[in-house]
Amino acid sequence: MLKKSTILAVILVLIAILATSCGSETKMNNAGNNQDAGQVSNNDEFVGVNLYVYVDENGLYGYKDENGKVKIKAQYVWASEFGSDGCASAQVGNFMGLIDRTGKFIVDPIYDAVSEFNEYGVAFTMLNEKYGLVSRDKVIIEPKYDWAGDFEEQGYAEVELNDCWGIINATGEIIAPIYQRIQFVEEINGFGIMRNGKLGFSDLNGNIITEPILDEIGNSPIPGNFFEAYIDGKTGFINSKGEIVVYPKYDYVYPYNENGYAKVELDGKFGYVKGITEIVPPVYDYVEIREDVEQIWVELDGKTAILDMNGSIIEDFN
Repeated sequence: MLKKSTILAVILVLIAILATSCGSETKMNNAGNNQDAGQVSNNDEFVGVNLYVYVDENGLYGYKDENGKVKIKAQYVWASEFGSDGCASAQVGNFMGLIDRTGKFIVDPIYDAVSEFNEYGVAFTMLNEKYGLVSRDKVIIEPKYDWAGDFEEQGYAEVELNDCWGIINATGEIIAPIYQRIQFVEEINGFGIMRNGKLGFSDLNGNIITEPILDEIGNSPIPGNFFEAYIDGKTGFINSKGEIVVYPKYDYVYPYNENGYAKVELDGKFGYVKGITEIVPPVYDYVEIREDVEQIWVELDGKTAILDMNGSIIEDFN
């Protein structure tokens, strides 16, 4: 049998170390946790293009150009430098928002913390220790998650709520946080999902490919780019999309030979599969491939028959 390690090995390990193995948490500028009001942020560096942060005599933050001319009057409790997104974090009272280069708030200062806009045009917000998501012109997700990770290169981020995990993208929630764990799986270009210790798969849009009913997935592909899959001690097969193509039914699948054949066992009887196709049903007491003559020999109740390599009878029992 192929080694029973899983293409979702990370997920299995995460059962024990769930809290410490998540993606990186998104970086936020927090109200009440910034520089002291009397300090200038990056006093000797440009903030955006031709704008510097300055602090007036009242300790309020604003912006000047390189000639020292005030471009955005000091009015913020705290303000960051402008980022590559053309925005800066600014604090009014106890709350944070995002301003553009005219000083206009494009994300209202109603949050405890807010991140920069990322390459997908969205920013994370935090209020009362809950994470949400906004774009430049609307609230996409109100703060509700306990944790949110950075957006990955596939354009999604992991989120957590009440110890359950889901997936969001720049348009909103695509997989509700109902899973014990969720992980991108490159082999299927989708997500591995775990619920009640069982594994399944969804595509990048959150559509379920295989419900989480699998115990394990074979680590190494078998001929045809399939993988062994296990349920309750039985072995079957999934394809490279994560779809179950042969529901787990065999007690044992022996190692494949170089021609793509493997002996299978069920209830003490034996047969053969080629790839995932059953060519000899597991009903025989003994089976053997005779590669020198390209034949399969089977034995039942002390009698022998000879089959061709596709399982068709050449010589019946005698």
